[in-house]
Amino acid sequence: MVNATGNTIFGGLQSAATAPKTAAQADAEKTSKDYDNFLKLMTAQMKNQDPLQPLDSTQFVTQLAQFSAVEQQVKMNGNLEKVISGLNVNQFEDSLSYLGKTVSSPAGKVLTDVEPVKFSYKTDASSVSAEAIITDAFGSPVRRLPINTASGLTQITWDLQDDAGSEVNPGAYNIQIVERNANGESVTSPAIVTSKLTEARKDNDGSVVFKTDAGGLVKLTEILGIQE
Repeated sequence: MVNATGNTIFGGLQSAATAPKTAAQADAEKTSKDYDNFLKLMTAQMKNQDPLQPLDSTQFVTQLAQFSAVEQQVKMNGNLEKVISGLNVNQFEDSLSYLGKTVSSPAGKVLTDVEPVKFSYKTDASSVSAEAIITDAFGSPVRRLPINTASGLTQITWDLQDDAGSEVNPGAYNIQIVERNANGESVTSPAIVTSKLTEARKDNDGSVVFKTDAGGLVKLTEILGIQE
């Protein structure tokens, strides 16, 4: 069906159904409005058709079938949106049981007021060198530790000293693993550390994010291990 501007009603409906959906209700409203326009245009064409050259009825049947398929797709998108929303609510409620737990995760942030800090890392097979860069709460480097590019998960202990050999002040520190390949290109990732989960929140995409006692952030899907 073609309107006065030369655009097809079905084309607009198909675009609304196949585009990424962020508001299924708005899509449903648009579908209903376009359907009304479709019926008005079809009625007008039938009233004004040339009796000697009547319109092909199969064209209307085809367009109605196409519209029905698009309408069903829009409804399906709305149902999926409700299902995803429900899953996110359940996931958030379940995440509350993690609060207070000590977990291993790539949060990168640690506290130094208890004992020497242990952290883990895993380098890429293409890396030829790597180091752990430890920074304070202001982002200033305090220690650089050369590390091996051995395969598999490797644990290392920081003796809580800076590059000058002096003991650092108690507090929160951030540990980043910097890897370099044969071309000199570098990749930075947070170290795997052990920390306690103190807060749960929802990210913009609906996923659950935890805050650690050292101020780091870790997603539920990033937790590698849990300790009592």
